[in-house]
Amino acid sequence: MDPQRLHELYRSTVLEHHRHPRGNRVPPVFSAKAYGKNPVCGDEVTLYLTPLSSEGWEVCWEGEGCALCRASASILAEVSHGTTDPLALAGLTLGQLESVLETKENVLDEPGLVQALRLSLAAAPARKSCALLPWKVLAQAAGQLPKV
Repeated sequence: MDPQRLHELYRSTVLEHHRHPRGNRVPPVFSAKAYGKNPVCGDEVTLYLTPLSSEGWEVCWEGEGCALCRASASILAEVSHGTTDPLALAGLTLGQLESVLETKENVLDEPGLVQALRLSLAAAPARKSCALLPWKVLAQAAGQLPKV
């Protein structure tokens, strides 16, 4: 992909999610809460799982960190909204996301969003831990929920 297209995709998706994050709030009530930190760059994410009035779960988060980490948390909140099984989503999605970031395969339901993360890592592969942190914290939070 040419550098101009890469810059446009980064700006339009990653920076958009960083500047206008989805799910960036502490809900008044939640069923699970988990915290994670990336000691390499200082990213910190606390993630909350809240049952929706209808079936499914809402993922909310708060945290400080680089644009990539914050965008990844926002993308996670957006693609997971209404999921009925956060633990399955966390395990499946984290595994798929790692595969996408490593092998450049588009395997997720939201390839445009994930592709933006992957392409932003093309220039800085060491930032993979920044992109994965929110997804790993989701797995921790989902693990706290009672098994149904």
